Amino acid sequence: MTDNEFKQIMESHGVRLMHIGMIVQDREAAEAAISWLPYFGDWYNRREVTWEKETTTKGAPHKIRIAQNDIMSGLPIELVQPVARKCENTYFDKYFEQEQEGLHHIAYTCPTYESYCLMIERAKEKGYVPVQNTRGIQKREADEYEVEFTYLKAPKSGIYIEVSWRN
Repeated sequence: MTDNEFKQIMESHGVRLMHIGMIVQDREAAEAAISWLPYFGDWYNRREVTWEKETTTKGAPHKIRIAQNDIMSGLPIELVQPVARKCENTYFDKYFEQEQEGLHHIAYTCPTYESYCLMIERAKEKGYVPVQNTRGIQKREADEYEVEFTYLKAPKSGIYIEVSWRN
C-alpha cells in the first residue's frame, strides 16, 4: 500500500488531525509569550491530566498540564507542561534531555478502534517506535468516556505522533 493510499483510507475512515502539541517548561509563560500574536484566541481546556500506573501499559505514569488555543482554521495548538516530580522516566522527561521547548507531537484521533490500531501498525511499519500507551476512563466536565492514547517516536527525529481513540 502506498502512502497516498493509506492517507485516503484513514481519511475515509474519519481519522482527523486533532492538534499540534508543543512541550514547554512553563505553560503560563508560554501562553503569555504567544497570546498577543495574530490568530491566537483565548486559551481553553486548561487542565491537569494524570495517567496512573494502572492505566499505563507502556511507558511510565505521568501528570501533565495542558492548554489549547485554536489558530487560523480552527486547528488547536496544545501546550504540554510535564508536572515536576510527576514525569520522571517518561518520554517527556527524556525529550527535555535531548531537545528544548518546541514542537513535540502531531495528534490524530480515530473514530473506531480498528482505525486506531491500523494507524499505529502503519506508523510502526514506517519505523516509528511506541513509547507510551495509556488506556482508561477520562473525565472532562460532565463527560466520562473510555480513551486510549499511544505516542510513537519518529525515526531520526525528535517528533512524536499521538494516536487516540475514545469510546
